[in-house]
Amino acid sequence: MKEYSIPPGARDLVGKECKKKKALQRTIEDFMKSWGYEEVMTPSIEFYKTFQTGFARLLEEEIFKFFNNHGRILTLRMDMTIPIARMVNTRFKNVEKPLRFMYAANVFRVQKEMALKQHELTDCGLELIGKGGKDGDLEVLTCALELLKRLGLQNFTMELGNIALFQSACDGSSLDRKEVKNLTKLVARKSLKELGEYVEGLDISKEAKSFFIELPLLCGGVDVVKYVKYLCFNQGMEDAIDEMEGLLGDLEDLGYLDLISIDFGKLPRMDYYTGLLFESYVKGVGGSILSGGRYDALLEKFGEAKPAIGFSIKLDDLMNLVPYEDEEESFTVIYGEGEIRVGIKELLELQRDGRSGVLEERAGTKGVEVVSNRGGKC
Repeated sequence: MKEYSIPPGARDLVGKECKKKKALQRTIEDFMKSWGYEEVMTPSIEFYKTFQTGFARLLEEEIFKFFNNHGRILTLRMDMTIPIARMVNTRFKNVEKPLRFMYAANVFRVQKEMALKQHELTDCGLELIGKGGKDGDLEVLTCALELLKRLGLQNFTMELGNIALFQSACDGSSLDRKEVKNLTKLVARKSLKELGEYVEGLDISKEAKSFFIELPLLCGGVDVVKYVKYLCFNQGMEDAIDEMEGLLGDLEDLGYLDLISIDFGKLPRMDYYTGLLFESYVKGVGGSILSGGRYDALLEKFGEAKPAIGFSIKLDDLMNLVPYEDEEESFTVIYGEGEIRVGIKELLELQRDGRSGVLEERAGTKGVEVVSNRGGKC
């Protein structure tokens, strides 16, 4: 017999795995709705041009591409933020802002075969459109923190950064696109030796060189913010630090400061971010389970300029972190040979009472027996 398999980077879910995933998704969706976020759905297939518009540098190696019958390039969505930005400027163009959207959707990214990662993942997230400044930042960040607590996660931290600090340093140093790209790679990889050699070769001020060389190390407790203030060499950088100090003050007042750490060397893969960045990590897990940030320049690419901020949480990663116990009781309706009609009638009665069950023919059975899957007759 010929065996059929699924491609590397794909997987099947069955039985309790499906129940657990759906239960987690419902918990997340109910939580987001309690904050006033309304569900939206976008198609899995988008025009390639949509993502090309949204990204300054499209991650070509991570995107699934194909052609339609008219020769236009299509893609499987690789994230939900860009489709929602597109949707806001088509379906909600003249609607009063702010808008609060939530979603649960599969996203698709090409992974290296040896990376042992999935090509198809489920993201749950929210987007706050049309609310700028610290109020929007605080609302979304608080929502993310409370969601992690609601899920019962232990030993998690929320790491904060601000991409505006790096962007302002690059703008103030008049770096070209290629130089910014090279710096981004070296800082993100924390390649200190290579970074130092590269920065020393740039035609920039001593203050700028000092900042870029130290950037990968500007992480740790909230006290690092005070130190970074002394490395700023233009107003944009100072504004980014002032924003962070204000946000930390609000988080302290709300009782979240013990969950917060700082990493100004955090430079996101998605290049549409413009301000606050945040990622959550759980002790013992390699990557982040939740990530988000502010992207005030993205919506303008699709039409009307609006401030925006959001986050997504990786549902598949949560499966291994959040305990789950199937509390739903189901029943087996056992009937004798030739008595399936009697069994069906009994099952229909169970269903009318809001319960579920399965039919089973068993030789030697007289009449009908209804057995709980937890054991015992009822």
